[in-house]
Amino acid sequence: MNKYNLYRIRKDQEESLIAKLESSGMERTGEREIEGYRLSFYFSREPAPAPIWWADTYADLLPGGERPQNLMYYGVLLLSNSDSCYAVSLGKSHFYLRDFCDSDFGLDVAERIADPRDVRTKNSRYFQSRRSKTITTYQKGSEVEYGGAESFHYLRARTLDQEKWGEVASFGTSVQFTLPQDYTVLPRLIRDVEQELQVEPRFRLPRVENVTDEAEIAELDRRLADAILHASEAVSVDDLLLSGVEFVFSETSSYTLSVRGRRTRDNRLADLSIGALRAFIDENGIDLYQQLDDIRVREHDDCGRDRSSPLKAHLRYVDDPEDYCLIDGEWRKFSRCYVEYLHSEVDKLGIEEEPEPPGLDKIDEGGVIDYCTRAMGYVLLHRSFETVGRRHQIERGDLYRDGTIYHVKAAGTALPHVVNQALASLKLLESSHKLEIGGRQAEVHAVCLWLLLDRKTRLERLSQIRSFILQMRLVEWRRATLDAGLSPRIRVTYYSAPKTPATAALP
Repeated sequence: MNKYNLYRIRKDQEESLIAKLESSGMERTGEREIEGYRLSFYFSREPAPAPIWWADTYADLLPGGERPQNLMYYGVLLLSNSDSCYAVSLGKSHFYLRDFCDSDFGLDVAERIADPRDVRTKNSRYFQSRRSKTITTYQKGSEVEYGGAESFHYLRARTLDQEKWGEVASFGTSVQFTLPQDYTVLPRLIRDVEQELQVEPRFRLPRVENVTDEAEIAELDRRLADAILHASEAVSVDDLLLSGVEFVFSETSSYTLSVRGRRTRDNRLADLSIGALRAFIDENGIDLYQQLDDIRVREHDDCGRDRSSPLKAHLRYVDDPEDYCLIDGEWRKFSRCYVEYLHSEVDKLGIEEEPEPPGLDKIDEGGVIDYCTRAMGYVLLHRSFETVGRRHQIERGDLYRDGTIYHVKAAGTALPHVVNQALASLKLLESSHKLEIGGRQAEVHAVCLWLLLDRKTRLERLSQIRSFILQMRLVEWRRATLDAGLSPRIRVTYYSAPKTPATAALP
């Protein structure tokens, strides 16, 4: 059986890709025509020797103190006609192809030829969740699952036509087919794939899609630069990249930052972080708004296989309240399927309305908490902490009554923070659904997020809150609360009484 890791190359990038391959030490060593496609093979005839990290450590035990080095060959088979261009990667060449390919290609194909009733592996990304990514494996014959606010990034599944596509295929940025035929079958395979892409998907995956508008990209770059410079929580360093169908984990020994066309101070880093990046920007007087795309990260791994990539490929960012995100260095937009799925998940949380407490000049957390403990029979938990793991202090909640813990938060004070607080407090209930209150063990059956909102109209559903980050965190909190065996509840009090009629709690 032969494996073919197939990328779709953007036709307008074909010449740039060829220039990149040649500048990377690859030569065109063979060429032929098959069924209207020109097949060109590029090969690393003389790859640079790669140092072996352990050779220095054990040098005195090696014969003659020699330092062995690895030779790692790689290649690309390019298939091109007047309308399209595809590439098959061999060895590490996927690192070169990923900058020139259509990154939607793999999952576009998956939605048409994969069998959603027989999934073997999936890789998902979670935005604004305690989990950033997961790789999940399934037993044979398992149906694809959608959980929480996840975006699919990779899928390995049985195909719907084993004779045409092979029994199992992997779908990421590229598609990896396993077929008995030799490479001459590839032009036919490409035609079959292109024909499938003309029909409607057989199922939909919640995922992200490419942003191609240059004006949008420029504006998103500006917002990303702003988030880095102001240490926004929306931006962080990614530790797992998907290159085609290859997972690349950030387990390198060190990093070096540089700016294209400029000399920079030595900045070898043991770990890549936003703090280290900001220090590099300050020390070298970099105008991040103008030079974001010029910053490069060189990864020095333990096997001597250094590789350089754009800074953006190492960052994770969600633009809120807009539905954009940065993945593997490319701007993506949440697909309609993802948005609909997120909304359906968050709307599983019903809305309970609580009138304004009477006599309060201002509706805020302190005023509501004080009124509830003074006049409504709630038990005060605010600023009451318990220690977990000897060091971590977790606030139990703000209020307690009749088996429910309440976390109170007003709009304008970072509503997502109340979700984080509620997620943390679930740790106190993992072993027993009880809290010690006033020297006795109180039962806990539910957890309620009490949101104080300043709106002119009442919410009919939570998906009307214009914040992707808050919706994602609410979905994560709901799932975690249910997994803990507790009931999640949402209560809303409005700052001032809206004129539209109140809506009953959703089922």
